Amino acid sequence: MITGIGTRIFRVDSILSSNTELLQNTERYSHGDVLIARQQTGGRGRYGRKWVSEEGGLYMSFLLKAIGSPREVPPLSLLAALAVLRVLQRRCNADYAIKWPNDVYAGERKICGILPETRVMGEETHAVIGIGVNVNNKIPRDASLRNPAVSLRELRGKDTDIDTFADDLIRQTDAFFRECAEAGFHGFLTGLNKVLYRRGRELELQIPGGGKEVVIPLAFCEDATLRCLRNGKEEKLYIGEL
Repeated sequence: MITGIGTRIFRVDSILSSNTELLQNTERYSHGDVLIARQQTGGRGRYGRKWVSEEGGLYMSFLLKAIGSPREVPPLSLLAALAVLRVLQRRCNADYAIKWPNDVYAGERKICGILPETRVMGEETHAVIGIGVNVNNKIPRDASLRNPAVSLRELRGKDTDIDTFADDLIRQTDAFFRECAEAGFHGFLTGLNKVLYRRGRELELQIPGGGKEVVIPLAFCEDATLRCLRNGKEEKLYIGEL
């Protein structure tokens, strides 16, 4: 049962990557441990993309030890995204949505990125889920950025206490994980699909290695894949594809 997130919380001023620290040192940490950094010097997103991690943002990872299978991670990652969305809603009313596989948007601008990673050690699989939220950090106006971004400070017009935000997010994530362990992921699909980014509208996705593809998101599936219209046909997208 994957519960107990946040029993121990570690806070550091600066680190290369909170995901890397937990995943490469699983013997030092317990299941559910959370690592929060004020700044990351080597933050990254999916496919090794650079994640700018300046002070003022929330950079947090939690460790899931000895999970049954890597297939358990994508649904949990979506629940972490939903937890971020709920915590944001409690602080500022905006048009939040979850962009598959696990980004959170405010309108058409990215406010949170989530990076799940796994490590197989013998017969055990460990996982981390890293969460980066633009809270009070300055957003670079860089035309080279793949997606425009926004911070909670920009939406609210004032700063947010990051420690309180983090504590709220940990509690919400743990609550969702407990509910999922007891009743299954299926019960979350209705709520997730209400906040599916660009549901029923065209969405341009970048393909690793170059190229783009346009799909129409329809719904999240129970295995955390995305049901969509692709080249005029309804099918599933898998996280490893795009």
